[in-house]
Amino acid sequence: MKTVSPLTAQPKTKIYGLEYLRAIACIFVVVFHTSPISMDLWYARALHVFIFATAVPIFIIISLFLTELKIDKKGYTLQKSCRLGKIYLIWGWLIPLVLAILAKFISGKKEPLFGSDRGIYQLLINGADYPNKVYGVYFLVFLIILSWIYKVLRPHMNSYSQMRQFSYGFCLINLILPFLPQTYHILRESIIPLLIYLPLAKILYYDYQKGVNYKQKSLKF
Repeated sequence: MKTVSPLTAQPKTKIYGLEYLRAIACIFVVVFHTSPISMDLWYARALHVFIFATAVPIFIIISLFLTELKIDKKGYTLQKSCRLGKIYLIWGWLIPLVLAILAKFISGKKEPLFGSDRGIYQLLINGADYPNKVYGVYFLVFLIILSWIYKVLRPHMNSYSQMRQFSYGFCLINLILPFLPQTYHILRESIIPLLIYLPLAKILYYDYQKGVNYKQKSLKF
């Protein structure tokens, strides 16, 4: 019976450890946006910066890495977008809308269900001004867009040198963003700062394929 080398074996399509870590990071993303702990407490601010804030890059990189494992399947990116879109619509719009209607009906106040001063972009990434909503859910819009950008760029990230070039380019763009005029402040809140995670996810996938021992690599470093 032939044995398959771990370097040539087909990668698993489901890695439960990373799936669980992504779920935890997803919860932290929601906590980061809702801030249920008072920021007047010093340890709350520490948690907010050093733990909850790191959940966003962890969540994106793991999601893109797991996407890479299945992206060659026909129609996978579209299926993923539809799946995330359903979560976005149900938890970002439908449930908050129902709660807003119920609250309005119980209180009897004649107020609009959501503000009309928001543009399309703000509505997509922040939702309407519902009294009850899960802010982190709107982040799924960015994840859907990132998945499609990743699908387009991945054929051009076939080596570590190419991935480094993308990393340097996206880092340079991020360094320039804070110095742009206030007119372009929306770019700092757009998909652009998140592009740096695309080559990082690809590098992680390459290391996974090659069976890189990160513990040994760190010691050598």
